[in-house]
Amino acid sequence: MITESDIIASILTHEGGYVDHPSDKGGPTNFGITASTWGMEKRLGRIATREEVQAITKDDARDFYTRRHIDQSPYRTVAYEPLRAQLIDFGINSGTGRATRWLQRAIGVPVTGLIDDLTLACLHAYPGHLVNNALVAARLKMVDDWTDGDQGQKVFEEGVESRALSFFLVATEDVK
Repeated sequence: MITESDIIASILTHEGGYVDHPSDKGGPTNFGITASTWGMEKRLGRIATREEVQAITKDDARDFYTRRHIDQSPYRTVAYEPLRAQLIDFGINSGTGRATRWLQRAIGVPVTGLIDDLTLACLHAYPGHLVNNALVAARLKMVDDWTDGDQGQKVFEEGVESRALSFFLVATEDVK
């Protein structure tokens, strides 16, 4: 069983701590939380400063991800746990709408960006491990398109691809 705590722990591991990479269009981040997002979260009425972003603790990040991406997740009804975990991670990494659109492309339903009844019906009609692995492939395609279209982002390609590949299921005990 993949718990919500497991999902958050994985996200915190992938996101790491404070980063202020000059090629990152999101600016400074801490545990993957951008200055813009932290400013909104704290209702500052502005983008958070580097110092405010640096001050985000692991507990702050855990609470933020639980509240924003677990409790309010449109993926709560996805029954196959590895896929639900991947969708939450993908939503954090690329935005929930984008994650949902790539999922919809992978399963061949109209691309709305919303987890609607048709999307859920299709998800439940296919074996979970196949949808999960199709979404991994879709994420890799998205990353390839993104970094090919913006050479300044190539520096992030390997890390984002590795993150997507970490959800690929190969062990038979994971495939049910």
